[in-house]
Amino acid sequence: MQKKHAISTAFVAMRSSLERVVGRFVPAREIEDVVQDTYVRILQSEQLDCIKRPESYLYKTAVNLVTSQAYSSVEALLRPPHVHADILHKTYWRLQDICR
Repeated sequence: MQKKHAISTAFVAMRSSLERVVGRFVPAREIEDVVQDTYVRILQSEQLDCIKRPESYLYKTAVNLVTSQAYSSVEALLRPPHVHADILHKTYWRLQDICR
């Protein structure tokens, strides 16, 4: 229960920061969904007691969700033959930079 409170407190304190980070990679209409999904996924995690730095964990989870969305988008774009590889390549490397 204490961990959930620590995560909730961290989430409230850094919500706008998470929105800015996520907003660099997803359309404005999707920012809120990704940020909310970040919070929900962490609270549903079975590894909740292992989280030592809630702020770092929130950022990493948000970035993982964005990366997952990007990979899904890339897979969808790869189906048609007219894929713009340069756009996919730039998006991939931008996501890699934020994960470092």
